[in-house]
Amino acid sequence: MKSAQVSQNLFIYIFAILIIGLIFFFGYKKLISIKDTSNEVDIIKFKRSMQEVIASVGSGNVFIEDMEIPADFYKICFIDLEKPAEKEFKDIYPLIYDSWSSNIKKNVFLLRNNNLQSFYFDNIKIAEQDGITCFGKASTYLCCDSVNDKVKLRFSGRSAVTYIGDPTNGIQLIRK
Repeated sequence: MKSAQVSQNLFIYIFAILIIGLIFFFGYKKLISIKDTSNEVDIIKFKRSMQEVIASVGSGNVFIEDMEIPADFYKICFIDLEKPAEKEFKDIYPLIYDSWSSNIKKNVFLLRNNNLQSFYFDNIKIAEQDGITCFGKASTYLCCDSVNDKVKLRFSGRSAVTYIGDPTNGIQLIRK
């Protein structure tokens, strides 16, 4: 009788371990799915926010905006598609360089460790650069690091075009 009881207990333990393992496996997959959905929502919110800021800049207006970027993205880069791709950019950000040099219609890039999100916003240009918080090359490209999932940018309007630049460059009016 003891032998049958031991094999029955063994079966119960193996079955319990299997059930617990399945719960962990499917629970983990669901958590990853929820995180991915959350990231997609954050990206959509960023895109909408950028569109609203660009649309709100009128001719002659200049202001600084704290743009919230999706979590885990550490940098945002803007490129001027009308300028040729910069060779030094190839070594720093090869995926952006490939997009730029291939004339793909994407001019804003969010960078995360092994991920790149790209967008196209109409009527934006890169302002002349002499700031200290972002790096770029004279109205060709601009890259800024995020701090606490935010990046500070200067927006200025000239006719129908919005110029994006380093916030430490020129007039600093903070929009409320």
